[in-house]
Amino acid sequence: MINSVRHWAEKVACEALQLKGLQLIDHNFSTTLGEIDLIMRDGSTLVFIEVRQRRSAAYGLAEETIGHKKQEKIRRVANQFLQRDSKGYDQQCRFDVFAVNGDQTEKTIRWIKSAF
Repeated sequence: MINSVRHWAEKVACEALQLKGLQLIDHNFSTTLGEIDLIMRDGSTLVFIEVRQRRSAAYGLAEETIGHKKQEKIRRVANQFLQRDSKGYDQQCRFDVFAVNGDQTEKTIRWIKSAF
């Protein structure tokens, strides 16, 4: 469970993914290049998860807000995580998106495995 969460949507994502069997490794992993919201283990796969939240779909859904530049930034930060933390993370990795559309009281969620 997340003790210090920066955003309510990250807590929603973490809890939902833990219910699906993923194990939390780290959250809000930050370097000078950027941040990864959640790092979890799904079986033997290390998963880097970008959590996106949009209150309204007027300008698109939350999952539509991750462009190529953001994807590349997440890949670079993930590489730094792998270089810093040598706990045997030589297994398969993937990049997921967890989208939350709406607000805290009325929301829909969507987990996109291997989003990029």
